[in-house]
Formats: sequence, structure tokens, C-alpha cells
Amino acid sequence: MGSKAAAQRKSEAAAMASVKRAQYVWDYADLSKRTSLLKRVINAHDDRLFLAYVHATWPQIPYSDRMKLVLEVMRREGNERTVNRAGEMVAKCFSAETFNLLFGQRPYGANWTLNDALGIWHSLGCFCFLISIGSLIGLPEADEGYVVGLGQKALMKTWNMPAPALKRFELFNATKLPSAISIYTPISDSETFGRFISLFISEITGKDVSFSPNELSSSMLERLLQGQETHIDPFLHNKVASLFATVKSGVREQFRTFET
Repeated sequence: MGSKAAAQRKSEAAAMASVKRAQYVWDYADLSKRTSLLKRVINAHDDRLFLAYVHATWPQIPYSDRMKLVLEVMRREGNERTVNRAGEMVAKCFSAETFNLLFGQRPYGANWTLNDALGIWHSLGCFCFLISIGSLIGLPEADEGYVVGLGQKALMKTWNMPAPALKRFELFNATKLPSAISIYTPISDSETFGRFISLFISEITGKDVSFSPNELSSSMLERLLQGQETHIDPFLHNKVASLFATVKSGVREQFRTFET
């Protein structure tokens, strides 16, 4: 009986903590966040009534709606932890330490530094995260931006790149990341996927890659004749390709129970 009473007290304390947390979130939320919360918990057809709710203090909101807000805040914060865990996992797998193990002793192209290579390596990690989120089934489009934004914050916080690496990372993301996503999306076989990974490895080591469809569609002979084929250590290639595939699966597993 004592154990049962203790469990009940613990449950009640947790419930009270959730209510206090929801009230805190509500009291310190701006109007856009309050509006977003309310849209999920009440169905007010009267715009004036809805606006009144947005501006209302916590005690002014009907009890039943307060309880709905408590559950919504709990749901969102649970999802936020899921996104942060996924972002941190990607960041640790595509860390500077992993980069040094794989690329630290590799030769680089002319005028290409270790920080340049590190910036592109982190871009590959960011790309892996974006592709993983884009492949999730059942994630509403409205939630995708939230997931991507929050996950990228976790990536950047964990990586904490030195300024030269960050500069290369941002330049690549602004100029080449959209093209990389475009040519990756239709890939459906392991051979083409392997060639795609080769493009990123070439970029990391200092070769200027266009990430155009021709890079994947041309034959090896054509690429050799055009001077596009670069010898890549098969051990390195397999390591990077395996890491990418494993991380992508790991992100999908993290989001398997993601509530939307």
C-alpha cells in the first residue's frame, strides 16, 4: 500500500509539473506561438473569440482548454527532444573526429585547406539529415520546416565549426547543396548511390564538383576522357557510403514514433 501511495504521489507531482510547465510556456510565448498552440487545441469559428483566447492570461482560459494546452505542450516538447536527439546523432557521426580519421591524412587539391575539407564534410552531414527528414513517411508538410530548423540548430551547436570551416560550409550550402539534393532524389540503385558518394568525397578533397545530372549519368569511360574521374580509395569510399546509409536509417528510426 505504501508503494502504491508513493507511486500515486509521484504521478500527481508529474501532472502538476506538466501544468506549471504549460502555464510557463503560455505566459512567455509570443502571439505567433500562442496562435500555433491554440489552433491545435480549440476550434473557434469566431475570429474575435479566437483572438481573445490568444491574448488571455492562463487563468482566463477555460479549464478544459487549459488541459488541452497542457497535453499539446507535452507533445511538442517530446517531439522537440526527438528532433534534438536525431540532430545530435547526425552531428556526432559526421564529427570533426570522424573526419580526421577518414580524411586527416589525405592529399588535398591546390589552395585547399583542412578547414575547407572539414566544412564540406559537415555539409555532407547536413545533407544526410535533410535527406533523412525528406524520406520520412507521414510527416506533415507543416511540421517539416519545424523539424529541419530545430535539427539544424542541434547540428550547428554540436559541430561548433571554426570560422574558416563555417565559411566553406555556408558557401557550399548556398551554391551546391540544392543541386546535390536534386540529383540525389531520383537515385534508386546502389551503383548510382556509390557514384554520388564519390562526388562528395571528391568535393571534400578539393575537386570542384558541379553536382549535375551528367556527373551520375555518364559512363566511367566518358568521365575518364573528360578528366572527371578521380581515383578514390575504395576503403574510404565504403566507409563514407556505409556511414551515410547507417545514419539515414538511424534518423528514420528516431522518428519512427514521432507524433505529429
